[in-house]
Amino acid sequence: MPHVMMRLYTHRGAQAARKAMNWAVGAVGALLVTIVVVGMGAAALVGGRTLVKQDPTGSTALLSLTRALDTEARAADESVLFSFVACAVFVTVLAAVVGITLAAATTVAHDLLARVAFRGRISESREVGYARWAALGVGLVAVGLAIPAHDWNAQVLIVFTFGVASSALLPTLVYAFFWRGFTTAGMHGTVYGSAALLAVLTVFCPGFSGTPTALFPDRDFAWFPLETPGIVTIPAGFLLGLLCSALSRPEPPRADGPAGWPEPRPGAGTGARAKVPAAGTGSRPPAWHRAESAGPDPFGAGRTHNRHRRVLGVRPDLSD
Repeated sequence: MPHVMMRLYTHRGAQAARKAMNWAVGAVGALLVTIVVVGMGAAALVGGRTLVKQDPTGSTALLSLTRALDTEARAADESVLFSFVACAVFVTVLAAVVGITLAAATTVAHDLLARVAFRGRISESREVGYARWAALGVGLVAVGLAIPAHDWNAQVLIVFTFGVASSALLPTLVYAFFWRGFTTAGMHGTVYGSAALLAVLTVFCPGFSGTPTALFPDRDFAWFPLETPGIVTIPAGFLLGLLCSALSRPEPPRADGPAGWPEPRPGAGTGARAKVPAAGTGSRPPAWHRAESAGPDPFGAGRTHNRHRRVLGVRPDLSD
């Protein structure tokens, strides 16, 4: 999630970033468990039918639960618990909005403007200035979109954000940490392929249209039966990463050496001198084919060329 990943930008080393990420992931996990407990408690104390009558999407379950717990208060404005929970909800929403706005402004200023538009030829002070204007622009766009959509059910968008994180980031991190054969093409296939598949399935799922609690309840163009497309897109992300990495994996170097390059002499790197043809033969070898005078082979037995197609155990010369 953007408001979680951005916590890594302000730390100097990997150890500090790892510690901050542990705290952030722990807090998010505890919040998700709390949501389940609060929902079950609201259904038990208030009643499921009553919650559906108040709000079919269940957005008022937390406030209804506080009213049920504070039995001494005759109204909501007289309940201390209700006021405390309402303030906590407001602060939480404000913090989430600020975090997402800063993440979006940082992306616009650092990735789009500094890296793409100016190609890195920009000072840090100008980049900070662009980030401020980007935050203002993102905020204005968000407010402009929220005004006509204030009565829409945006839970499908929340499900979409979590689906992108689980379908694109989870396979990428798992493959990057635990599989040496994971390639850049595999990462691109996982991120872009799973995100595109998730977007298509979200548009045509029941949470987007066709149901009373959908984003567009008065229209019905849903053909995907599941309200949570992540059940399909998460395995698809792993599969795309596997296939793209397997198809883009480079071929191993040949044992007899690349075509057009001289074969390494036996005992290269063991201290023996290479045999150079006599003058006038017309077959002068390149200077980098002269063996080093001494020293063991640092590359291990069984390899003849490095990844740059240079013969192991010889000294390079830029004149050739």
